[in-house]
Amino acid sequence: IMLSLLSESISNASFGIYMPRFAGTIYEVLSAPISAIEIVIGYVGAAATKS
Repeated sequence: IMLSLLSESISNASFGIYMPRFAGTIYEVLSAPISAIEIVIGYVGAAATKS
């Protein structure tokens, strides 16, 4: 059970990072007036609460 949980959490986090890149919507994130640390905090927070 634990292995499945860890595998799904990594899968969800990586999907949230790579899918916008493949879809071409990563430019919206990069052009937003926020710092790099705020982007990282947003992705880490989303990955932590999504799993």
